[in-house]
Amino acid sequence: MNDHCRYEHDVMHAARESRWTEVLQGHLASCEDCQAAAAVTGFMENLSEDNARVRPLPSASAVWLKAQLLRDTLAAERVARPFTVFQWLAYFVVASGWAGLMTWKWDVVRQWMLSFTPAHVIQSASGLTAPSIPLAFYAGIVVLASLTMFLALHTILAEE
Repeated sequence: MNDHCRYEHDVMHAARESRWTEVLQGHLASCEDCQAAAAVTGFMENLSEDNARVRPLPSASAVWLKAQLLRDTLAAERVARPFTVFQWLAYFVVASGWAGLMTWKWDVVRQWMLSFTPAHVIQSASGLTAPSIPLAFYAGIVVLASLTMFLALHTILAEE
């Protein structure tokens, strides 16, 4: 059995062209399905005529060129991935070196920082106290400072 009214197609055609016959108008007053079809037909016609696209689609050559550029970019990222991992590993090693040096010689660093008080500066100038900082501490600072500068310069220059 068919669920549609036999006049539904005629009602939609009449609503589309705004040409109603007396028979269709009389049927429309008594049939709910045809009333709904007539109400929706105008909206659906307007919707099908609207051009929802504000901008035109790009040309095929522009899409192809963009795809080629993206493919090359992904290939470059894939090649650079091991270098990026190595760079992050180097950052971690240098930061761990600084943390280890400061932890290992914290008493010496604390003593050196406290030597900047006015009373201690006067005592040091008179020759009463002289902080003894081991040579290994200075060597560690020079090595870690050099590595830090090398990584900083490499990072800056690698971006260009």
